[in-house]
Amino acid sequence: MIAALGMVLPGLAPSAHSAPAAGTGTTQPATFPVAAFVVSDTLIVRSGSLPDPVDPSVAGLVTRIDLSQEPGFPEVADLLGRVAGFQVRRYGAVGASAVPSLRGSSAAQVRFFLDGMPLNDAQTGMAGLARIPLDRIAAIEVHRGVVPVGLGGVGGAGAVNFLTGTDSEGFEFLGRAGSFGEIGGRAAFGLTNAAGSGSGYVMIRGQKADNDFTYLDHNQTFYNTHDDTVRTRENAWIEQWGVWAAGSLETGRLTSRLSFGHDRRDGGRPGPLGHLSPNASVRYERDDGQLHFGLDEGLWLLQLAGGRNEEYLYDPEGEVGLGPPGTDRSVSRDVSGRLVWAPMLARDVLWLQAGVEGRGQWQQNWIVGIEEPQRKRATAVAFAAATVAVAGNRLEVMPAWRWQRTRDDFPPVPPFPWLPETEAVVNQRDDVSPSLGVVWTVSPERLFLESHAARSVRIPTWVELFGHRGGIDGNRNLQPEDITALDAAISYRTGQG
Repeated sequence: MIAALGMVLPGLAPSAHSAPAAGTGTTQPATFPVAAFVVSDTLIVRSGSLPDPVDPSVAGLVTRIDLSQEPGFPEVADLLGRVAGFQVRRYGAVGASAVPSLRGSSAAQVRFFLDGMPLNDAQTGMAGLARIPLDRIAAIEVHRGVVPVGLGGVGGAGAVNFLTGTDSEGFEFLGRAGSFGEIGGRAAFGLTNAAGSGSGYVMIRGQKADNDFTYLDHNQTFYNTHDDTVRTRENAWIEQWGVWAAGSLETGRLTSRLSFGHDRRDGGRPGPLGHLSPNASVRYERDDGQLHFGLDEGLWLLQLAGGRNEEYLYDPEGEVGLGPPGTDRSVSRDVSGRLVWAPMLARDVLWLQAGVEGRGQWQQNWIVGIEEPQRKRATAVAFAAATVAVAGNRLEVMPAWRWQRTRDDFPPVPPFPWLPETEAVVNQRDDVSPSLGVVWTVSPERLFLESHAARSVRIPTWVELFGHRGGIDGNRNLQPEDITALDAAISYRTGQG
């Protein structure tokens, strides 16, 4: 894979002459090379820091990645791993699992969003980076320390918001090939009506790789090098494809946007060293859709989103887990909605952003045909923030506040099938997350001082609260993790930027 450093741009703060958007970022056009075919292999490019032409943000330290500036075929893990304060641990080659960490946080403390709508599941608290289809993404915003209030919900150590784009016109094709049997491509078609008020976009993609690279097997004898052997990785293949369609329409005061996607991913389940599983495989399918309505240039914003995930573990030889040979299946559903109001209360001085959000999550598991109890989580959120510009617009202050009620309804599962079932329980709790951001423009477009503070929590996951069949015993009395973020920064840029 080509892993060259591309242009990285921080997020844009609300200026003194424009109200901050009600959403979480402006959707950018999806830009792809036309009729290009590239053969990719491993290439590492190192460079110095790039200039930062964007003003700091009172909403937190933000980095923006514009994918139209990225060379080659990077994966999500490649892009996030280059962001300051972000670390990603990868567990293989193309399409392999990757675990994120932001400022030393756990993976579950990093919140992920698609066009402002949440992606983290309740089961593990995470969103699989390898499952996010980068082909439909136009830009990525990384928020460190402070989760923007417009993203809703009680946050964590930071947030990553993936922004899609639908403004491309004409037919586009991009092919790819590389080491370890990698081959893939995508084709897209976009159009815009004569008045420029409506657009549509359709994209289909596919990729496969053998991932049969060589590695040093220490044979589980860490201090004895005499039995080390170079082996070829087995059963790490992947095959994936997807389709995505989106459209937008402006009619008077109303702007509407609709999108729908389907993705499927099949692959081997190779297992760790010493516990190989050459016959096991996995399948993942996801359907998702979003509907956005904006009124009066962002004064009101209504967002609706829904998703359905289906996962299979095919283990005909009983190589994975403690269960008998067979097939495990999991089906999860996620529905969320958000209503945001963002008025300018005093021109060039005071802006407000307030809203409510609701989310429902359900999951059903079958362990070799045996049905598990259904998991349920309902979340209600209220949030508000104000941006105040004083001292001739040289000082901007943004206090923010979020409240969240979380209700879990799920019978605890005994760690082993032969143990008796326990009684169902309902967990309900309320949490508040305040934050404050300050930016002082010492010299316009030259010198900035900024600081941010936030207190938040991470709600325990279903696995932590209620356990998981196969050896994990949950604790339904777990309390959320407390997360406190404090930072200060000074930025200076020369006359040339």
